[in-house]
Amino acid sequence: RSRLMLALPVALLALLVASASAEAQNDAPFNLLCDMRPSPVLAVPLNEPLPLHWELPALLGSTPDQKQQTLQVRIAEHSSEGKVVLDTGVVTSDVNGLVVPNGTLHGWTADRWYKWQVQVTIQAHTAQPVTSAWSSWAYFLTSPAASQVMGAPLWHPSAKALYVQLRAELQLDAATVQSASQAVLFVQGAQESDEKLLGAYRLYLNGQTLSIGPGRANVATSNPNHTLHDVLDVSHLLLPPPPPP
Repeated sequence: RSRLMLALPVALLALLVASASAEAQNDAPFNLLCDMRPSPVLAVPLNEPLPLHWELPALLGSTPDQKQQTLQVRIAEHSSEGKVVLDTGVVTSDVNGLVVPNGTLHGWTADRWYKWQVQVTIQAHTAQPVTSAWSSWAYFLTSPAASQVMGAPLWHPSAKALYVQLRAELQLDAATVQSASQAVLFVQGAQESDEKLLGAYRLYLNGQTLSIGPGRANVATSNPNHTLHDVLDVSHLLLPPPPPP
């Protein structure tokens, strides 16, 4: 199955790019990633867990064995009010990342800019824990459409086939194609059988082989039959709509 999400251009993008390119703070987490992509991130899906990652500052200088002890993440609307939609509080964790479960964010809406930052505590065996400064803000834009495009079967050898061929077609009007700044495809090969085949798939777009599974995304879920997905930028592969008859 596949989902195609379009991120429409906004005037804030140039400002956010400039903010993201600023030098990392030496006393704060840096290289913040949302959905494994650097800020600003476009087309973040609404109906999926939100993976966040960062790199740790060396708060204890050259002291060996430094590691994270706690984290705190804030997510807020990127607006003049800056309404906070998530504050984790201080969480004990040695992992420099956090997967925000689906449904956790309050007031989560489509086609809106959000910003997030993180603060950590670093510890080592030979030194007292030190709390970092808050990181610089990182930014992401939620997708304006979260609907799924389901593939219809074209061929399968039997009712219990391990391999099938599916096809889905999504028609976009000329105005949408011309105004879209990015098109992102989320794809996974999910087999509902005892033999999961590791999420194997081969994706074709407009007749070209685009990707081969299994998926590589870092997604946390309680579903025992989950399959990781891939995130692909297909902006350059969109075809203009056919002329009217």
